Amino acid sequence: GGWAFGGVNATSHAFSISVNPINSKPTFLIAPTVTVSENACDEGRLPLLPPAACVAAEVVITNFASDLNPGDGETEAEQGLTFSVRQVGGTEALFTPGGEPRIDGNGTLFFSL
Repeated sequence: GGWAFGGVNATSHAFSISVNPINSKPTFLIAPTVTVSENACDEGRLPLLPPAACVAAEVVITNFASDLNPGDGETEAEQGLTFSVRQVGGTEALFTPGGEPRIDGNGTLFFSL
């Protein structure tokens, strides 16, 4: 083999390349600013848009996140969305202990004042 002995210095091999799908980013819309007074549940004064209700002194705003789409790829349809809410600027004192804002996988916002 090889050029030195009059052979061919080439080899052929067949192989396959598989391309795995990537994770497509999720998309959603967030409601505009929601303003709720400190005694909103006690006084029955809640925002109408997005619709809000009080459940055991907890403010519940449905469709705070809407048009939920886990992504456009083949595998994303099977995935659910998880939201992470971070409080900034000293807002921690606005909420009751354990009543910090959270958004569930359906886009509903919960918090207690």
